[in-house]
Amino acid sequence: MNSIFGSPELLETLKEHMQLEQYAKGDIIENAGDVSKRLFFIKKGIIRVFYRTAGREICCHFAKENEILTGIDSFFTGKPTIYTSQALETTECYSLTKNNLDWVFDHVEGMDRYGRIFMIEAYSELVERYNSIVSMSAEERYEDFMNKHSDLLNRVPLGYISSYLGMKQETLSRIRSKQN
Repeated sequence: MNSIFGSPELLETLKEHMQLEQYAKGDIIENAGDVSKRLFFIKKGIIRVFYRTAGREICCHFAKENEILTGIDSFFTGKPTIYTSQALETTECYSLTKNNLDWVFDHVEGMDRYGRIFMIEAYSELVERYNSIVSMSAEERYEDFMNKHSDLLNRVPLGYISSYLGMKQETLSRIRSKQN
């Protein structure tokens, strides 16, 4: 978590307002239809975020060590989220409630900067993701994924990766076999 906040002092201040949570592989952290009430700072493990449509699960995000995760659509608006988050490995994370986050923003010097950084990164990731879906071929999406997230290949089932990339698992297998 130091890499998220840079300052060990800031991290210690935040820990006073956070709760350490542990999840086993397969545990659901938040369900679609719930209001996202916590922001997670992932210490260890990986979480996938997905939604269901037409009887299928569509993976839209992976979060791993030293990353922040929340149902951003719900956390800040108080409306139910359409997303479910699930631990893909044994996962440890610090959680911060909306009330505690608001307190930290109001009372901890420098937190507003990290809030801005988080929002900019979340928005930039969303734009990049949208652009890849509308403007890249399946092969280009896979190559982009490998450039940015190759460390996930051995940690995440290929079916989830293919869903994230917007292709069938057979297509992903074909692309991978061509590249090997």
